[in-house]
Amino acid sequence: MSMKIAYVLLSAALVVGCFNAESDIVKSSAPVELPFETTCVVTGSDVTCSFALNELNEIVTKACGRAFVATNGQRLRLTMDGSLSRRIFLGRTAEAEKVLGTDFFEGGSKYESEASCVFAKDGDLYLVGSDAAGTLWAVYDFVEDSLGYRWYQECHDSLRAENEIVPKAETVVFNGVATRRRPGFDGYRCDHENWGYFRLFRLRHRGNKEIAHFVPGYRFKFQNCTRGHGFDLYLPRQADTPWMRMKN
Repeated sequence: MSMKIAYVLLSAALVVGCFNAESDIVKSSAPVELPFETTCVVTGSDVTCSFALNELNEIVTKACGRAFVATNGQRLRLTMDGSLSRRIFLGRTAEAEKVLGTDFFEGGSKYESEASCVFAKDGDLYLVGSDAAGTLWAVYDFVEDSLGYRWYQECHDSLRAENEIVPKAETVVFNGVATRRRPGFDGYRCDHENWGYFRLFRLRHRGNKEIAHFVPGYRFKFQNCTRGHGFDLYLPRQADTPWMRMKN
């Protein structure tokens, strides 16, 4: 089995197979085009929002040659010529709370750690996490599902072009397929080389123990997770064998 195929299968197991089903609140819609001239990103206060915005714009720039402008406040729906503008709500914003309810977010009675939502409503796109990590996962869900972004193998930067797929596009279009996902494990990190490009690869494959390396002030919740790169690392922490069990 080639290395690329192995990573595709691993990503399917970690990122897709272990997630919960789509909720009734988050519904699919018609595709939404997000023109750069009339679209802005409204960021929340999650500790990862700034980094998540940078990650979104880095991949969008590779695909389209342009990036989205951002604001941490409210932007009027009408542009200067009177046309309707698009907004991307990134993280926990007032609009996201109205749609998802405060219980979705950390501290709520129905809160689920690292849950991510990607959906459109009234022409706006929501990339929302139940907490700081979930916000980052929502960005990665979006660029993978709507832009076709893939990174198949951790490698030195000189080989990255051979393993990172970024389809070219004139503009960004959300495909309309809404998702609500949550990892089926508490912690994941492969303890291999810790150079920056390896860490970034693992992060974009939802390696939550890598977030603190990129986001100052982020506190990883599950400090005692299994380490190493054996098969036991990928098992849910409810595994019956004690030495395989991931601990909170």
